Amino acid sequence: MALKSTKFSFSTRDQIVTQDVVNATVSDDVLVGSATVYSLVLHNNHSSAAYFRAADSASVVVGTTKADLFITMPGNTKKTWVIVDGLAFDNLSFWGTSGLADDTTGGATDLDAFLVLR
Repeated sequence: MALKSTKFSFSTRDQIVTQDVVNATVSDDVLVGSATVYSLVLHNNHSSAAYFRAADSASVVVGTTKADLFITMPGNTKKTWVIVDGLAFDNLSFWGTSGLADDTTGGATDLDAFLVLR
């Protein structure tokens, strides 16, 4: 499980954040400050549903922190969203769970995320 952030060498403010295996281990404040999400790709490589959660919080407690963004990913599915006007976060943190309820603490099994931020 490796969180990666890439800043382009040419003059753009876009950054790419990838996380293979988004689970109950939170990726806290991925850019250490504000960012706007313009594209999101989720790939659930497992047969069971997974639940992607993101919060505008520098510190998340799985099972306690309520997500500001919640996406259900059916098993063996890849989906892409382009957010034209962007979705702004002061402190973007995200995680994946195996259950629908807000108090779920079990992690998603094999969920990958790819985000384009500015």
